[in-house]
Amino acid sequence: MVELVELLLQNEPIRFFLSSVALSAGKTTAEKTGKWIVESLVSKLKRVPHENKAKLAEAEKSLKQLTAGGQATGLVGSFWLDFVEFMFPERPMGIEDINQDLSEYVAGRIYAGLGFQQLLYDLNFEMGSVKYMSQYQGRRSQGRYYFDLGALYTQEYYDHRLIVRVVDARESAPTLFVKALPTVVQDINGEFQSNPIIQNHDTMVIIHTGKTPRRQLENLREAVRTTQADYDLALPRLVLLTQDEVSALLELSTDDRVPILREKLHNVKLARLL
Repeated sequence: MVELVELLLQNEPIRFFLSSVALSAGKTTAEKTGKWIVESLVSKLKRVPHENKAKLAEAEKSLKQLTAGGQATGLVGSFWLDFVEFMFPERPMGIEDINQDLSEYVAGRIYAGLGFQQLLYDLNFEMGSVKYMSQYQGRRSQGRYYFDLGALYTQEYYDHRLIVRVVDARESAPTLFVKALPTVVQDINGEFQSNPIIQNHDTMVIIHTGKTPRRQLENLREAVRTTQADYDLALPRLVLLTQDEVSALLELSTDDRVPILREKLHNVKLARLL
């Protein structure tokens, strides 16, 4: 079984991002922001009972070295901008703009994305089939759309996609993101395409992170239901999970979490067995 801490240490985009923090601002600002992100990430990993404590301690040390600039040589200069666009697609950001609350958002999004990646491996997805920080190009707008994970699997002789996007009110309005999905998918697929990139037998998992009033979360659930119903033929199957649901799955043993995850993924219209 691949441990979550191993996925973190092996993830080049995240390592490059943390290294880039040290190159993208003054020493004091960079160390402060990097410290916030690493401390939040490590605190979340410590709640996962199956993680190796020795490896976690080594990971914490390695991550702190990255943010201090100890391994920041030879990086591509534009990578910082790419990762920030991935994390904050709705607004321009600089390192000095990432306060402690937004650092918690960055850490929470990394944790949710990597956590679900581990869950996909539990479902026997192949290692090479899952891509972190997956990008799709709009065929009409030529804009870039970032998703936290993109995965491919074969079922009934057909290729299927599973896409994961983490949403958080600290970055953008989750309900507006869901309502914009028909336009986004149409842009990615283009018009009159006989072989669309995202099809209605694919699956999009939306993971909501951060603290949200109960009423706002219910509004998000309703937006998912109505958007799926109104654009069912054009959209992938939409599955909404909260950060607490993902964390609860990670706290279970592999044998216990797999059937629960399968049920959550199948509890949508047009669902098929993975």
